Order: sequence, then structure tokens, then C-alpha cells
Amino acid sequence: LLLSARMLGAEGRGVIHLFMVHLALINIASELMAGPSVVYFATRLRTDHLRVIAMVWSIGIITLLTLLFRVAGTLPSEWIFLLWSISLLSAFTGIQMQVRAGREQLLGYNVIQLSVPLLQCLLFGIFIYFVGADVHYYFSAWILALGLVSLSILPEWVKEFSSAMAWQELREAGKNMLDKGRWIFVANLFHLLSVRITFWMINSWNGTEELGRYGTAVSLTESLLIFSGSLSLALYARISNRGKEHAPNINKLNALALWITLLGSATLLLFPEELWQSLLGKTFTGTRLLMALYAPSVVVMASSTVLSNYFSGMAMYRIPALGSLLAFAVTCATGILLVRTQMAQGAALAVCAGNLIQFFWLVYARSKQEPDFSLQTFVQPIIKPFQIFT
Repeated sequence: LLLSARMLGAEGRGVIHLFMVHLALINIASELMAGPSVVYFATRLRTDHLRVIAMVWSIGIITLLTLLFRVAGTLPSEWIFLLWSISLLSAFTGIQMQVRAGREQLLGYNVIQLSVPLLQCLLFGIFIYFVGADVHYYFSAWILALGLVSLSILPEWVKEFSSAMAWQELREAGKNMLDKGRWIFVANLFHLLSVRITFWMINSWNGTEELGRYGTAVSLTESLLIFSGSLSLALYARISNRGKEHAPNINKLNALALWITLLGSATLLLFPEELWQSLLGKTFTGTRLLMALYAPSVVVMASSTVLSNYFSGMAMYRIPALGSLLAFAVTCATGILLVRTQMAQGAALAVCAGNLIQFFWLVYARSKQEPDFSLQTFVQPIIKPFQIFT
């Protein structure tokens, strides 16, 4: 991110963020059959069945949505093939990540997750050195990175693939995956829209350069969610595989995710504005302020992610789905009021409002679902963090 920001400027980063919003929408649609449902069924169904269903669905939906974006004209035509290629390779690596998460092989999950951006950074640096900095080379480096990671995991796919497909079993598995995936899809879709609808608002009302500044500050701050994301996915896999009684203490887990994200946010904000501008480039102004305004959203999201996966693990999918819908509605309402006048700063505040509503809803829903729930025991590890490790 720092390399692309410095070499491409705020305008270039704005183009990348607009592209990535389209990519995220495609990924969410792909995960209807190739996301958390794969995690849930990784230890229950044949792995080759899961992979075939997930990949066939991904190829179809990715192709369809890419064509729709082309017809709608929401993305320049020269980016369409790149969008299709990156989406397809992301789906391939993503399915393998979900399988590993379902088997609770979190080391393997994180190896894939971290390998792609590290390889992309290395390859983009090589492009810059030999041919120069350009947004096209950024996406080309991304495709190459995904391709290399895909090749590294292909032997595992081949090893576990059986040519003797049980077609009746395959159809039954597809129905089960769709049933499990639909509410998670709704939750993920509205969560994405609640945190990214402001990107479209900024791009429409304030321009691509302002989007580049805002999106870069958001990406830097949201990088802190990698820990809570891995932690909550492990929680989801544990509960769905073994039951709630085998889950770790949810209050301590929530407090741990919250505190690590809070400390990470504080660390980022310790750096002065001048340092961020020297790292990112002269076109990035007000980065520290934007990060400070967005940081509360990220801290709240860390907690909400743990709670959402806790409910999903117990098959209470409608609770996180409704929370995401509430967040989207609040973000839209406040974003329309704030983004036109306050631009990127207004967008950060709008997202924060939406995420707070979602968090309060999840806590309220938990109090209704669990008779022994106590707000005091929920808050205790947060205000006394040493209790997390006792």
C-alpha cells in the first residue's frame, strides 16, 4: 500500500480503491457458495465435492457480474478483464483458505493470506524498477502473485480430488451449502456496503483524488483487523465443528480482539502527519486525521466480527445479517448528510455511526439469546484486560 501510494499518488490510489470495491462485491457474491459454508462443511462433506461446487459457482457468478459491470459502465472497459482474472484467482485461493479454516489449520490459512500481498509488493517493485510505475503494473503484479500462490496450492487440490463423483451426493451438498451460505451472504453484503458505500459517494461528489486519500487512510487502519478476522474465523470453525461448549470464553476473546486493535490504532496515530506524508507522498494530506476519525470504526468492527462469527457458528445467521442491514441504513443516511459537505472526514464519521449501531445490536441480541448473559461480565475483560489471560 505504501509503495503504490508513493508511486501512483492519491489519484492512482483512488482508481485502485474504485476497482477494489467492484472486486469486493464480486467476492461477496462468490462466497455465497465458496465462503463460510465451505468452512462449515469442510469436516462434514467430501472436500473435492466442496471445491467443485464452490469453483463452478465462482466461475459463473464472477463472469456474470463482470459482464454486468461492463454493461452498466461502472468501471472503465480496460479494467474488466483484469477484474475477471483477479476475481477468479482470488476465488481459487479463497476456497483453499476456507477449507483450511474449516479444518482449524489456521497457520496454513494465514500463510496464504499473507503470501499474496507480500508477493504482490515484491513483483510491483520489480515492475517499477524495470518499466516504471503505473496502475496497470499494480494489477499485473497482483495477478502474478495470485497465480503463483494458486500454483503452490494446486497439488493439494489434485491430491484430494476423486474422479468418481457421486452426483446425487454432489447435488445434496450444493443445496446444503446454499442453505448455509445465504444468510451469511446477506450479512457480508450489507457489511461491505455499509463500509464502502461512502467510497462511491466520495468518488461521485468529491473526485477520485479525494477517494484515494480517504481509501488509503481506511486501508491502513483496516489492516489492523487481520487479527480479529483470523480469531473470529477460528471461533466460527470451532463452534460449528464441536459445539458451543467447546468454544473459548467469548467475553475474553472479544476483549482480546478489541484491545489488540485498539493498541494497534493508537500506535498508528502516534506517528505525526509529516511522517505519513513523507511515506505516502505529497498528495496525501490529512491522513492522520482521517485515521483518527476512522479508528473507532475499526475497534468496534473487531468486536462485531467476533460476535457475528459467534452467532454464525451457532447457526443464528439472521442476527448478524440484521446488524449489517442496520449499519448500512445508518451509514447511508449519515453519509448523504456528511459526505457532500465534510468529504472524507464526513465519510469516516458516517461509517463509525453505522458500525456503532451494529455493535449495539449484536450485544443486545446476545442478551436476548442467552439467559445468563450479563453486561458486567461482557465488559469486565475489556476494562480489566489482565483478566483475559486468567
